Amino acid sequence: SLPLVAGEERGGKIAEVVGGQLKLPLAITAFKAQVKVILEDFFANPEYKETAEQLEALKESRFGHEVVKRVLVMSLEKKDAEREMASVLLSGLTRVYGSEQFFEGFIRTLRGIDDLALDTPNVCHVLANFVARAIADDVLPPVFISLVPKRIVESGRGKEVSALVHGLLDQHGSSARIMNVWGVGSRRSVSELKESVSALVEEYYVEGELEEAVRCVRELGVPHFGHEVVKRAVYCAIERGEKEMRMALALLKELQKTQVMDHVQLTKGMGRAVAGLSDLCLDVPNAAERLRMLADWLAFENLVSPSFEQAVQRKAAQGRGAPLTPEAVSMHGTHVAEEYLVCESGRDAAQSIEDLRAGELCADLVCRVLAVSLEKPQRERDMLCSLVSSLVQRGAVECSQAEAGVDMLVKQIDDLLIDVPKAVEYVGGIVAHLLEDHVLPEGFLSSLPLVAGEERGGKIAEVVGGQLKLPLAITAFKAQVKVILEDFFANPEYKETAEQLEALKESRFGHEVVKRVLVMSL
Repeated sequence: SLPLVAGEERGGKIAEVVGGQLKLPLAITAFKAQVKVILEDFFANPEYKETAEQLEALKESRFGHEVVKRVLVMSLEKKDAEREMASVLLSGLTRVYGSEQFFEGFIRTLRGIDDLALDTPNVCHVLANFVARAIADDVLPPVFISLVPKRIVESGRGKEVSALVHGLLDQHGSSARIMNVWGVGSRRSVSELKESVSALVEEYYVEGELEEAVRCVRELGVPHFGHEVVKRAVYCAIERGEKEMRMALALLKELQKTQVMDHVQLTKGMGRAVAGLSDLCLDVPNAAERLRMLADWLAFENLVSPSFEQAVQRKAAQGRGAPLTPEAVSMHGTHVAEEYLVCESGRDAAQSIEDLRAGELCADLVCRVLAVSLEKPQRERDMLCSLVSSLVQRGAVECSQAEAGVDMLVKQIDDLLIDVPKAVEYVGGIVAHLLEDHVLPEGFLSSLPLVAGEERGGKIAEVVGGQLKLPLAITAFKAQVKVILEDFFANPEYKETAEQLEALKESRFGHEVVKRVLVMSL
């Protein structure tokens, strides 16, 4: 349009300048076109794993939000059966794209809701279902709606979506309802799927046909439900005996080998088996020993983390009423870390910690999770730092416990350096990450020389200073708020005070203003 807007000559020159500075078509334009083709093929032929691999092969994870948005927008024109497929695909894509991409993709879709309503009158109900289902699938955090910009959800259709999502999440038995949010016509119910899984597992242990069992699992066509196959196969084997336990090992090994089930589902299934051990022991007194043995076999085959064997022992000890020890809690921290690196489910990790009921010993768990991260590559180190932040946000770990855990880690710096030569650098990165996530107070930096010694504590502080701009935005904000409120209590000009606070342009930290007002009023 440039020649039409600016005239043939000048418009053409502007276009030449643009062409000289940019490679056209833009990377995102080409990416959108490729994604459109891949998703059209997916809705015609729903191969979840193949679709995820094709999208990953584009090597544009920074544009993941466009994939999320395209999946949602294309689903608006589909029936509930295809919308169920879309929800399952989004859940699977958490292995390809980071959580921030899903967050941004959903927000961009909500931002365009008025335009979408022109072609899809019931767009509010459809998007609310997608949001609720994504929360249930751990694709979005439970507090997603509260994190959406207020201008989107405080009026119009955005407000309607917000109300519908809260309505779905607040219902009694919401998890089961949300998993079937696209209706019984779009998918088999959870109970029907469980019956199918039980039948194929029973048949396998009676007939002993490994290939037939693998074929039946494949034909279920629900890769996201593989964890139920694992749990049912494990429990049935434990109830029957060692012969069936070896058959269970063979089945799980073959499901992995043939790629009918991915590692995430196997890990989730074993996690569920461990979580339900107490009930199983009521019917099978030696269930803990049998499950520990099976976990040992699976670890030997490199199918699960060795930490599962320790998790079984801890669960069995809990069942006997044995008191938790710092060592046992630390071992659980290893299990939580390893399982999270496979499943990337903050919800499962939080539930596991809440079930442990470790109280103040949560500090030992946090310390262990972060210690495990020191032996991992950068990406996994960042993931485990984000896990600690997530646990605090979900309320599974208190801020004070997280801080105590980091403090314990820093105190071990001399021992850590023996096995991890770059421990100072890595611990500095962890502290920086948790400071930025507001898990640690900025005052934690001043304690480093006291905790780790003048030299090493100083070096850790240097690493933090190199990665973060200090003081942190929230620290500077608190100082400004303190001055404004002190002036207000001396000279109560309500309108002027409100204007001064608004001028700080930090509405995301409004909770700090409220807290400061209340504390100063005491």
